Amino acid sequence: VGSAGVERASFTNDNEVSIAVESKTWVQKLRKKIFAEFLLLDPSDPVLESPDSAFGEWMRQADLGTERVRHYNPNGDVGLVNKWLSDGIYNFVEPDGRCGKDHEDQWPGTWGYETSE
Repeated sequence: VGSAGVERASFTNDNEVSIAVESKTWVQKLRKKIFAEFLLLDPSDPVLESPDSAFGEWMRQADLGTERVRHYNPNGDVGLVNKWLSDGIYNFVEPDGRCGKDHEDQWPGTWGYETSE
């Protein structure tokens, strides 16, 4: 079970927690409970019995496009203003944990301090 994001900050700066559980029964119950919530099913529904059949239900509902689960197909066109805003947030506001001259503007608290490089 984990919560690590897939953006640069999650891999370099954020504190993330993942755990391992050595109980097939507990993990299966948790999977059924979480999947049932998203798929609007009862956790005892037979389609949730195996990961393969549960995945099939995710895809079935996404293909229908009438339930909570949908396909995500962005067209890639964010527009000039949104591109400018997202680049600004990504490069200057969201710290990513990297060090060096290319990224010193992300850590204004360290300005004026010498490094031992």
